[in-house]
Amino acid sequence: MRLASYFPLVAVSGARQAGKTTLLRECFDRYNYVCLDLPSKAEQAEWNPVEFLNENPPPLLVDEVQHAPALSFLATMQARKAGISPPADCVILDYALLREPVMNRIAWQDRVVIEEHIHHGDPCIKGTRIPVRVIIGSLADGMSGDEIRREYPQLMDEDIRAALAYAAELIDSEVLAPLTP
Repeated sequence: MRLASYFPLVAVSGARQAGKTTLLRECFDRYNYVCLDLPSKAEQAEWNPVEFLNENPPPLLVDEVQHAPALSFLATMQARKAGISPPADCVILDYALLREPVMNRIAWQDRVVIEEHIHHGDPCIKGTRIPVRVIIGSLADGMSGDEIRREYPQLMDEDIRAALAYAAELIDSEVLAPLTP
């Protein structure tokens, strides 16, 4: 509940039949509730998410959103683009991260390896001794992909994108909450 006061969109996941829906419907009792277990609702949310969001205005509690990954992606992007400020306009339950099909993000698992005998187990680009942190740090320092590839000719564009995808997934998997004084 506290996180909803800091973020425009909140995703909640957990074991089936654990009471997520009951708890959140109680906590967010003023939110419109829509369950995507109904095939017609899930189909509308997936194939026409803009219309779905127009017909179900915020604040909105969407249950079983894994049936409509396009909706969860669009809601997140709209919240970011609009700069929606807290409290949360949308709470999503059973959020399934389906990044690759939705965002066309490279599968970093094909290019990033973690092996104890290479760089003490730091994530590195497969077939090299180049740590992901070096690539990310180089980008943060302002180097372009071309400059990085000139410095490390064994790298390909896909390796740099995989390093970014790996870093993005690490950040996505962290739960960050502001500290209150």
